Amino acid sequence: MFSQNAKRLYLDYAASTPVAHEVLDAMQPFWREHFSHASSTHTEGRRAHEATAHARDAIARYLQVRSSELLFTSGSTESNALAIRGVVEAYEHERGTVQGLECITTAIEHASVRAAHDWMEEKGMRVRTVAIDTDGLVNLTHFETLLSAQTLLVSIGYVNAEIGVIQPLHTIAHIIKKNFRSKDLGLRTYDWNNGMPVFHTDATQALLTLSCQPQSLGVDLMSIDAHKVYGPKGIGALYVRHGVELAPLFFGGMSHKEMRGGTPPTPLIVGFQKAVEIIGERQARDVEHMQKIQEYFFMRLSEVFPDSCINGSEEERVVNNISVSFPDADHSLLHIHLDAKGVACSTASACLSQGGEGSYVIGALTKNKHTEALRFSLGRDTQKEDVDYVIDTLTRLYVQQS
Repeated sequence: MFSQNAKRLYLDYAASTPVAHEVLDAMQPFWREHFSHASSTHTEGRRAHEATAHARDAIARYLQVRSSELLFTSGSTESNALAIRGVVEAYEHERGTVQGLECITTAIEHASVRAAHDWMEEKGMRVRTVAIDTDGLVNLTHFETLLSAQTLLVSIGYVNAEIGVIQPLHTIAHIIKKNFRSKDLGLRTYDWNNGMPVFHTDATQALLTLSCQPQSLGVDLMSIDAHKVYGPKGIGALYVRHGVELAPLFFGGMSHKEMRGGTPPTPLIVGFQKAVEIIGERQARDVEHMQKIQEYFFMRLSEVFPDSCINGSEEERVVNNISVSFPDADHSLLHIHLDAKGVACSTASACLSQGGEGSYVIGALTKNKHTEALRFSLGRDTQKEDVDYVIDTLTRLYVQQS
């Protein structure tokens, strides 16, 4: 049994973050005092509705989008499903079929995105995978060659959950617009999203440390999640650019824009708002702090484990991610022993860590599906002495394995 008194060092913030104290305080009144259904028309209901509307407005302002373009969901998994299935089913409803149309994506997308792509293939669509280089970055030349008049959707994550690599979304959006305005490719025969593919990104791992303004990035759909940014679990959002049509995932009890049924979780929505407001207040200093810790982590790894390999680009990378592979090491065993020594990290994305099949992301980088890694992800409070403890512990464990 886990001992509550044992000292623990949490370095898995990419999987989930603790709820900030300010977020808890903001949520508290809406559990019992202002608990009413936000769709009720009495005074109590209007109070809850005002809170959810205010939260949507605040988050939309931070993202620099219209409030009407922001849909609350249960999290980024639902947001991804709504984005991808919503586009396909809306087009199918309007045109009767999606057979022969295409989606462009990468081999390193989140499991929820990959599952949606499998569903698209069952619908008769073709999913085309753009090449990535050994740093985990999209091959832009290859991406451009994949674009065609049949491309309905492009779905490429902003930041990879396992290796922290940042994809050049603005450049990808520029390539899409350039090609679909050129005479060589021409516009498609149907008028959908102004004749261009719908561009979706999963920005779940980006919101805490990067600028996530959809218009600047050039995306039409963007998924985000509260529990990755010191907010509550069970609440996320999907940005839907005005003019992009989506079919709903659920039916009955529709609320916002007739897109999603169910009772609005007012406390969670308010908590999401507060978490985003805190990002706006402290993102710059959080990024500066975590970058220093990350650089120190990289330095210690190179000193103590010169044969170790950092997975993914060290330059085009979020500041809170360290994915490292050790030659001739059993990473699963290292992970277990680190946990026993009080260090919480991961061997893959939390959504995959129960499967025991290794990381397809690392495999895509190395062309070896059996390659493993340890992912250490930093938080606002991670310090250099935490890094020292990890390196010292790894040194002892690594020697034992040798």
